[in-house]
Amino acid sequence: MISGPITAAHQERTYLNAKMPTCTEAGNKECYTCKGCGKYYGDQAGTTEIPAEAVVIRALGHDWGEWVTKKEATAGSEGLETRTCQREGCGQMESRAIPKHEIPVGSSYTVSGSSYKVISSRAVSLTKARKGKSFTLPATVKIDGKSFAVTQIGAKAFKGTKTTKLTVKTKKLTKKSVKGSLKGSKVKTVKVKVGKKVKVK
Repeated sequence: MISGPITAAHQERTYLNAKMPTCTEAGNKECYTCKGCGKYYGDQAGTTEIPAEAVVIRALGHDWGEWVTKKEATAGSEGLETRTCQREGCGQMESRAIPKHEIPVGSSYTVSGSSYKVISSRAVSLTKARKGKSFTLPATVKIDGKSFAVTQIGAKAFKGTKTTKLTVKTKKLTKKSVKGSLKGSKVKTVKVKVGKKVKVK
């Protein structure tokens, strides 16, 4: 390494150790930097100037791995996936949301043994009740993590079942609409959310 007299023009030169760049920080080659002018030199005497682009080594940027799913998306909530920088000594992680699933109108799902058909983005119709002498129609059902209001009973929802007593827990259905959908079934008594039992004729 060359040594020489310190001139007035380039006093307070500082020796810079070579520094390897990281994903986010630039590195540099071994050199001297002058506090007075800010330039880089290859020797302590300041006689050999080095262009900044020949000294500074750009940050490497992250070496991202594959996206890994941490939480599956449902119709009711977003999912989550992450990826990690594979470069040694880094380990930086980033995440992004996985969009909610769309449940198509017209699709059918089975919930607690009963079948429901999606009739809108927020409502379903009971198309087939599970077998049993009594049946309780819930106000809402969850499909793939999303709640849907039960607003209809299909015309054949109780056909072929032995249900004789129906309890309706939603105010979305009137006594008249419930009774109209039970023709041909064995249901004899209907109790709606408002309270009174109604005989099905």
